Amino acid sequence: MSKSEYKGRLSAASDKSKLFNQKWRIGLVTLAIGGITLLGGCDDTTQPEGEEPDTEEVVATEIEDVEEEETTLEAVDEEEEIEEDSEEEIEEAVEEEELEVEEEAEEVVDEPEEEVEDTVETISREHSNALSQAEQYLNYTAFSKEGLYDQLIFEGYPEDSALYAVETVEADWHDQALSQAEQYLDYTAFSKQGLYEQLIFEGYKEDQAQYAIDTIVADWNEQALQKALDYQDYSPMSDSGLFDQLVFEGFSTEQAQYAIDNLD
Repeated sequence: MSKSEYKGRLSAASDKSKLFNQKWRIGLVTLAIGGITLLGGCDDTTQPEGEEPDTEEVVATEIEDVEEEETTLEAVDEEEEIEEDSEEEIEEAVEEEELEVEEEAEEVVDEPEEEVEDTVETISREHSNALSQAEQYLNYTAFSKEGLYDQLIFEGYPEDSALYAVETVEADWHDQALSQAEQYLDYTAFSKQGLYEQLIFEGYKEDQAQYAIDTIVADWNEQALQKALDYQDYSPMSDSGLFDQLVFEGFSTEQAQYAIDNLD
């Protein structure tokens, strides 16, 4: 017999017992009424004037007490039934919640395996070659992420292979921007602003270019002087014309004047 069936039979037996006790009490009250009535009929004693027999009031009160007890018992039975139903609902809800948690845990465990399998399947020969090519380029010179992608496309790799390479290759693009800036200054003179713009042109992001010019070790006055000498070697210019050209190149007025003052 299950727990719920046992509770049901126990509750039914309790209800029958309560009903029997109620009927028994009502029967006693009825007998009491009959006995009192008979005694009243046989008694010749006259009630004093102004007084009414209180037998009916006593009986009515007893009946009301019985009815109130019946109502109370019914309310208790209803509460017990509600509590039993609530317990069953709570147990069912807990079981459903535990089942859902177990299913979700199984899904989480299965997902990484599926992702690994998909990743292994998508690494084609073309993807692998593009990644190797990207690593060789970065070992040779500095590239921005965008510049490296464009170079791989120029080499004939499909777009998806080039994208896979730049997304997978291990590179710090801020350090790449700094290396690129140092290579530029080893080759020719730049103003700070001109170097920033050149890095943006090469495909570096603004924060990467800013990191490079803030970190690089450079004397911008000497860079202005070197640029002025380069212009003088290419084509003679007046001091005012050279000054204006240096400012146009992004040098500050102080840096441009330093260059003019130190040409001789």
